[in-house]
Amino acid sequence: YRIELGEIENCLLKHEFIANAAVVDKTDARGKKILCAYYVSDDEDLSVEELKIFLGRHVPEYMIPNYFIELEEIPLTPNGKLDRKALPMPDMCAEDTYVAPTTETEKKLCAIWEEVLELDKVGIIDNFFDVGGNSLSATQLISKIRKEFNINIPLREIFGLSNVKEISRYIDENVKSEITFEDDNLVLLNQGTTVDKHLFLIHAGSGEVEGYMELSKILRSDFNYWGIKADRFDNYCPRNYKVEQVAERYIEKIKKIQQSGPYHIIGWCAGGTTAFEIVRQLEAMGEEVVFFTLINSLAPQKGFFEETSEFTVETEKTWAKHFIENGGFKLDIDLDSITDMKDVWSTLINYAYEKGIEEAVAAEARKFIPVPTTFIIPYFQTQDLKGLIYYLNVIRTYATARGLYIPSGKVKTQVYFIEATEHRITNKELWSSYCEKGLIFDETEGTHFSIFKPPYVSGLAEKIGKYFVVE
Repeated sequence: YRIELGEIENCLLKHEFIANAAVVDKTDARGKKILCAYYVSDDEDLSVEELKIFLGRHVPEYMIPNYFIELEEIPLTPNGKLDRKALPMPDMCAEDTYVAPTTETEKKLCAIWEEVLELDKVGIIDNFFDVGGNSLSATQLISKIRKEFNINIPLREIFGLSNVKEISRYIDENVKSEITFEDDNLVLLNQGTTVDKHLFLIHAGSGEVEGYMELSKILRSDFNYWGIKADRFDNYCPRNYKVEQVAERYIEKIKKIQQSGPYHIIGWCAGGTTAFEIVRQLEAMGEEVVFFTLINSLAPQKGFFEETSEFTVETEKTWAKHFIENGGFKLDIDLDSITDMKDVWSTLINYAYEKGIEEAVAAEARKFIPVPTTFIIPYFQTQDLKGLIYYLNVIRTYATARGLYIPSGKVKTQVYFIEATEHRITNKELWSSYCEKGLIFDETEGTHFSIFKPPYVSGLAEKIGKYFVVE
């Protein structure tokens, strides 16, 4: 099913202290779509954080509004319908709360924030998430901070510190990371109490890793938790990747942090396939893997996956035309003359923006993108056309790589498999045929996505904790 704005409203109205609510999409000063929730509360102490947690139990992360605005009453038109024009824009960066940077660190951080969030001015007490940031832009933020200050700020700290003043203090007090590197594929999700214990979490189909953050906060505190995220696609075009090649590349990343075993690895969804091949290759190198867990991941199986042929210029022309023709737009560009697959999507994007129809095309695209894919695309409902196309093709890339993959050998380490009770994996038993010791199966309450969010993530952490081996 597809969750619409009214569905979010209904979820909010289920909260015991919400008397009325309305959720609408608006366009901010930067031309980006944002979700705004307006509510009337019976409890003056009800916090925005509590509402976010409450909604997170019922809807995917991308459907949680960017802003929550409390009103005395929801404005209505004379005929009793919602008066959208009377709903105020969220106060994203109020002029009267602006505090200018004073130290060199604060000035550099403000410049980074302005670049990442595409804002003209950021003050040192502006909350990152109140001025337009989200979990995806937070990973971009820590990447740029690492390059500027040579320090690895855990993603968790961005959510906890949240403004320039506090992050500046953190940087000045920590000075330099124990482990320094230049690699955008590596995201330190949470820093442990030791420097030599690491657990690596392989990205799922979207290529992003922020979904692991809540889990990393409640697993063992002595470990450092590293997300391995996908390469950025520079031309929006899907890639003809092989799982074996991706795994080999990610092993190079892992060894930047930990040069030799014993290794600890987790793979979720499509990332489970990549993680399996990583373990297989590490073992072939003579390395030891002492902990490996698959979470809700389909087993490799010939003919099981829908899209299992390589991408060509013709496949991309077909997909690109859907974005225009399914929306009823007249296509006055000649996609048929394109001979290089890399040019198809960039041509479409340039065409849409030149014609000023990018928002309309994006709105129509949301209607025909396969429903399962809509749950994987981060912030699906508010992504612009470029974001929709980018994540659609990232997902297609790793789905096809998984569909073409059959392991060339078995893994030796004990493999654990944790399944979501509300999203069963139909071919999970097949994993056993690729493991010398078979699989140890377990399950945790929730859906494929909700198991990584409160309150279900605690159950997932408990299951993982049963098998977490340290040597």
